[in-house]
Amino acid sequence: MIDSIQIRDFRGIQHGQIKGFRQLNILVGPNNSGKSALMEALYLTGTVARPATLQAQYGESISYDVTVAAADLSGKHPQTRLWERAKAGSREGYNKVISGLKGKEGVLEPLRSSISLERVLLLFDQENDQQAEDRCRKIEADLRWSDPDGCWQSFTFESIAGWPNIFEHYSNKLHIVLHIADVRVEGLQGADFDGYLLQLLQGPASQNIAEKLLATQSQLANRLLKKGEEEFTVLMQSNGHPWTHAKSWLYAYITAFQFRQSHVWFARDIVEKAPEDQLRQVFASLIAAWECLIHNVGELS
Repeated sequence: MIDSIQIRDFRGIQHGQIKGFRQLNILVGPNNSGKSALMEALYLTGTVARPATLQAQYGESISYDVTVAAADLSGKHPQTRLWERAKAGSREGYNKVISGLKGKEGVLEPLRSSISLERVLLLFDQENDQQAEDRCRKIEADLRWSDPDGCWQSFTFESIAGWPNIFEHYSNKLHIVLHIADVRVEGLQGADFDGYLLQLLQGPASQNIAEKLLATQSQLANRLLKKGEEEFTVLMQSNGHPWTHAKSWLYAYITAFQFRQSHVWFARDIVEKAPEDQLRQVFASLIAAWECLIHNVGELS
C-alpha cells in the first residue's frame, strides 16, 4: 500500500505532500483543485511496484518531481493496480446514460410525444466489442431491459449505408442518430473516442497542434510530443504495465504538456488547435452522423 506522496511542479500542484494513506481514501475539492493531478501522480509512480521517484526535465521552464513512499511494494503490485483490477469491467457511466434515456422519467420520453420533429445525437464508445454493430445491438438490448413502461420494447436502430458505426431510429417525430466511436489504436484494448485524439496527436499535424498548445517554439513542442508518445510508453513497458487503453496514453500527453485541467479540456484544446483538414479526416464518421441528423431520415449529403 502507498503510504505517502510528495509532489513538486506537477500539473497544477506547485508543491504538496500527503502522509498516512489508508486502504480507502476520499479526495474532496472543487474543479481544478488538483484531484485528477494527484491520481495521475499516484498512477505514474505507483505502477513502478517499488518506492520510486519519477523525474523529467526538458528546459528551464518545465519540470516535475513526484515521489511515492510505500511500505509493502516489494515483489507486489501497488494498491492502485489492485483498485484498477477491482474496477475492471465497471460500466457505471454507461449504465447511468442508459437509465437516463428510458422510462417516463427519461430525457427522451417528452420528445416522443412532441408535435414537431425532435433530433437527438447519441455518442457511445465501441469498447471491447468486435464491431460497432455488436455495440449497437447491446445498446438496444439494454434499453429494452427492465423497461416497465414498455417504451423501448420495439425500439431498433437501422444501419446507415457506407458508415458501419452510424445507426438511426425514427418514430413518432423522434429522430435519433447513434454514433459508435470505433477507433482502435494498435496494441491497445477497446475502441473509444480517445482514439480520435491520439490520431490527432500522433498524426501529420501533431507538431502544429503541439506548438499551438504551448504557444512556444517548435523544439520544445517536439520534445514533449516525444515524451508523450515514446518516453512515457517505454517507462510503462519497462515497469511491466504497458498502455492498455487510449485514455491512459492520452494522460501521458497531458502530463508531458503540464496541462492543468482535466482530459476533457485537453481534448477540447486539441480539437481547437488542429487544422480543419485533419479534423475532417479523423472525425469523418462523426461529421457524417451530424449530417444524417440534420437531413432527412436515412440521407447523407
